Amino acid sequence: TQPLQGVRADMAPALPPITAKATVYTYLETDNTTTGTWVPNYTPFGAMFGVRTPAPLLAPPILTCYSYYCHIRKELNIDVRGGIGGGILGSQTYLLQNIAQEGDFRYPQDWQSDGSAVMPRKWAKYVYGDLLCRELPVIRAGDATPFVDQSTTSASFRKSASCVQCHASMDRMAAGIRNLKYGNVGNSCNPYKTPRDGAFSMMYKVEQTMPQEMKWPVAADKDYASRPPQGVLYYRSYDGTLVHKTFMGPEALGAALASEKDLYVCAAKRYFEFFTGISVNLQDITDPSNPVSLSDAEKSYRDYVIQLGLNLKNHQSLQTLTKDIWASQYFHKKDFGTGGAQ
Repeated sequence: TQPLQGVRADMAPALPPITAKATVYTYLETDNTTTGTWVPNYTPFGAMFGVRTPAPLLAPPILTCYSYYCHIRKELNIDVRGGIGGGILGSQTYLLQNIAQEGDFRYPQDWQSDGSAVMPRKWAKYVYGDLLCRELPVIRAGDATPFVDQSTTSASFRKSASCVQCHASMDRMAAGIRNLKYGNVGNSCNPYKTPRDGAFSMMYKVEQTMPQEMKWPVAADKDYASRPPQGVLYYRSYDGTLVHKTFMGPEALGAALASEKDLYVCAAKRYFEFFTGISVNLQDITDPSNPVSLSDAEKSYRDYVIQLGLNLKNHQSLQTLTKDIWASQYFHKKDFGTGGAQ
């Protein structure tokens, strides 16, 4: 529920300083006449010793460019360290890293969700991958069938069941952050310049002025970003259970994920692999149309990690999870139970 910042060498009194670089950004105030300056520090680097809650860093009026010249400024007072809610899901770093999908991304301020062609799909893909340890598709073929539209849609991917098998999970989760746009602090008004060429980039919320849509759009909607950010968490659990939950914004998505067992089983998988080198398959291996065959050893690892995750959901302690792994039969074997020479 709070943003986090690394405690690094330059923040610790008894350690040699490694100072983060600061940059001066010049910008025009909302009167388009008065000049202001903003001097934020870049993220510190060096050895990290822990995490802490950072002090807010409020951005001054930001540029929002919709044409070649930028004359639209918004007084938003965005805390660029605080994000938009939902922990990592809504942190500025995670959003900026995972929303841009073009290699060049020359016109960031023109980017806006439309419910069809333009969506923050990359973000949704990585939420499933980073927090649930799952690769798309995360549903079965039959789960996608109700969303195939071959008659009215202008989106080609909605006409194919194989495409919808990914998009039904990815796009509908991405709808939960549809109301975001890029903004810059700086005097770079040339849309040919990227955020790296003289402006501090961040995500901000578009005002919700339009009513909620009734269903997943079958065509681009120019008002989509201005509608309430209702999204859908839609996937099959590792045991084949279909999870289908509606949420409103990243905070509600975080709560929905935290209520499911897969979040904790994924965390257990990552810790188990870190300490043993053994990677566990957490896909829906019981899908009748795409069954996965595991060896006895692989099934043993999987069953153990699942139990670790279920225990973690109950006791909520990463220290306990770590101790359980260290006490396991796999950690105490020289080859970690894999049968190899290590």
